[in-house]
Amino acid sequence: MIANYEPLPKKIEGVALLGIDDLKAKKGVNLSRAQIYRKIAAGTFPQQVHLSDRRIVFLEAEVDEWLRQRIAARKTVGVEVKERMRQLRRG
Repeated sequence: MIANYEPLPKKIEGVALLGIDDLKAKKGVNLSRAQIYRKIAAGTFPQQVHLSDRRIVFLEAEVDEWLRQRIAARKTVGVEVKERMRQLRRG
């Protein structure tokens, strides 16, 4: 038996976790480990959960929300670029 081990409380059982390799394989996050760590440090990527000294995971719901925000930002930037192009054409 592992010392200091406590089972997860009922309210967080079943939380989906993603390993760093799962980010690319399951979510299409095609960033290197170094890029992910830099984004975490900058506060622009979900925080990791340390399972041990050498193993980290991410909450799938937080990664999904991050992806939704990236998609929304793309749509906003696209609208801004189109509007700017219209303005430039008008002179």
